[in-house]
Amino acid sequence: MYVDDRVVAADLADDATRGLFFSHMGWIFRKPTYPRMGLIDKRDLEADPVVRFQHRYYPYLALGLGLVAPTLIAHFGWGDAMGGYIWGPSKDWAQS
Repeated sequence: MYVDDRVVAADLADDATRGLFFSHMGWIFRKPTYPRMGLIDKRDLEADPVVRFQHRYYPYLALGLGLVAPTLIAHFGWGDAMGGYIWGPSKDWAQS
């Protein structure tokens, strides 16, 4: 299958031509609609118990693994809970 790089680059969610804020974190808050989304067969994902668990409990997993777990690991590991609290979100935001 041939993929045209110009078409793919124009459809990127974090396209830099949309501005600094949008390319770094504004794209997270945008809920895109795709006209061909209904053509995707997603029955296998809807039947997978791991995917259903993640979809159902995503906010709790994100907060627990993104904030609580790094804080507890740092607190009990080397006695620096605040360092773990700061390090947890900063590692995630450094990716974008």
